[in-house]
This record gives sequence, structure tokens and C-alpha cells, in this order.
Amino acid sequence: MGWLTRERIWPTLVIVALAANVILIVTLARIAGNDPSFAVEPDYYAKAIAWDSVQAQRGRDDLLGWRVLPTLTAVTPEASPSLTLELLDRDGRPVTGAEISLEAMPVAFASHVVRATLAARETPGQYGGPVAVDRTGLWEFRVLVVRATDRFTVNLRLDASATSLATIVTDRPGDRLRPTGAE
Repeated sequence: MGWLTRERIWPTLVIVALAANVILIVTLARIAGNDPSFAVEPDYYAKAIAWDSVQAQRGRDDLLGWRVLPTLTAVTPEASPSLTLELLDRDGRPVTGAEISLEAMPVAFASHVVRATLAARETPGQYGGPVAVDRTGLWEFRVLVVRATDRFTVNLRLDASATSLATIVTDRPGDRLRPTGAE
């Protein structure tokens, strides 16, 4: 070891320690970034700045008093399940002439976002279509309903099953699935 003299030992150890630290940080960042259960809310900063408009939309949602009753068929490998949303006004009458779009994501793998548009069905107030829900478990659906100048938003949580209809998860604070006045 002719090049490693007594004067070069400590600087070499410091450089090796710093290089090892950089390699460790890069490796851990790559591992964390490739985790399918890790997700970052898109445009989070813009959504945080727009918090007042989100609160105003919630107020408009409450004034409309619309309710969404979801039905999600069983999740099978053969085909995408069908989602049907029944849209009712405050008095329980069907809301017709609306356009419904949604984003769905499995809670355990929230970086996997599925988007869909639901078409009006023959039954008044019902909208539906296939949604690429590809695994069982808890899913969050962010629903946007637009009818003329009315705009209604609601978040739904459904527990998708491989053998039966999905179960509506209602015991989460802040959900607006229950009829107005129900506790």
C-alpha cells in the first residue's frame, strides 16, 4: 500500500464514509420510490391552496342534498366489474340529465388510479358502466356529478369482493352517504 501513507488515511476514511452514505441514500430512495403502496397526492400543493374552494364545494353539496347509492359487481379476472350509481335528490327523487366522472383507487395501492365516465341507464337517476377495478379490497371512489350549473362531489369507499356485490363502508368520519338528518 504505497499510496496509502499515514497522512492520507484520515482523508481517505472521510471520503469513503461520505461515498458510502451517498450510495446508501440513493439505494433507499430507489427502494422507497418503487413501493406500490406508496402514493403522493397529485397537485397536492395546488389543492392545499384551493382549500377554501373545496370547503365552498362541500357547502354547495350540502345545499343540493343529493345522495349517491353505489352498486359494484364482483371483481373477476375475466371482465371489469360494473359500477352503478343511483343519484337521488333531497326528497328521494331520481336526478336525471347528469354527467358523472370518477377516479377510483385501491386504498392499499393509492398510486394505481382508475378513471371512468358513467353513462345514464334506462332507469331514471341511474348511471353506470365498467370500471377497471382489478383487485378486491377497500377502494376509494371520488365522484364528480355535473348537471347544468349544478356541481356535486362525493367520496365513496367500497369494499370490493370476488364473490358478491361490494359493501359500502360508512363508518369513516366525514362520509356523506347517509341521508340528510340521519345520524
